[in-house]
Amino acid sequence: MARPGTDPTCFRPEITSKEVGLLVAVLQRAIDDLGDPDDVVAFEAHEFFLQPRGPWAQSRRDLLDALGLDEEAVLTRLRPRFRNPAPERPFKRDEASGSSWLAILDAMPHDDVTTSMQLARHLKLSSCVVNARLHHLKDKGLVRRVRRGEWCRAGVDLLGPPPAPKPKKPPAPPSAEKRLLDALHADALTVRELVFALDGDVGQDRILNLLRSLEARRMIERDDTRWRLKVPQSSVAA
Repeated sequence: MARPGTDPTCFRPEITSKEVGLLVAVLQRAIDDLGDPDDVVAFEAHEFFLQPRGPWAQSRRDLLDALGLDEEAVLTRLRPRFRNPAPERPFKRDEASGSSWLAILDAMPHDDVTTSMQLARHLKLSSCVVNARLHHLKDKGLVRRVRRGEWCRAGVDLLGPPPAPKPKKPPAPPSAEKRLLDALHADALTVRELVFALDGDVGQDRILNLLRSLEARRMIERDDTRWRLKVPQSSVAA
């Protein structure tokens, strides 16, 4: 059996049983997997050696204890093999999602917004996994959050062309009262003449009501059947 502190990269203990041989193969496989190009394999190998507590840590300690290896010495000698930073948790493979978190980005439209629920249904993943991957992509600057639950690629222009200016409202036509006063500026007129002066679109009854209102406000005066603008007293004195 190897002494405590033996370099695990050169670990060659005496195989005294099939069980020991199996444990040696497991340890060597875990060491080799640290450099595996497969994201899932490399992630799990780093978890096995680097987790300080939990199931991975307990499995590591049980294995090293069974082989008579000192945990601290093994981890120290393996440090050059550890990636820095350690691999992040990738997606598990399945036919829909592919082998990495980039499957989320590939599933997103190039010029529009999508939702995390749409991506989850499309990739057949849980919404929790999809949301975690979207935030990871956001940290890398590859996607951005539009609003709660809605995402788009980082380069998508959601503003689009500027909106067309609203057409200006045409000026309001002058009121019937103003048109009546304008007509009386030229000369004194009868009600009938005022009907023609206003192009016939103001009825006689309406004109009479306007005339009475203007007279009550002392803006016009009546001379027999004709109506004229009331001349201010200062103008009469002059």
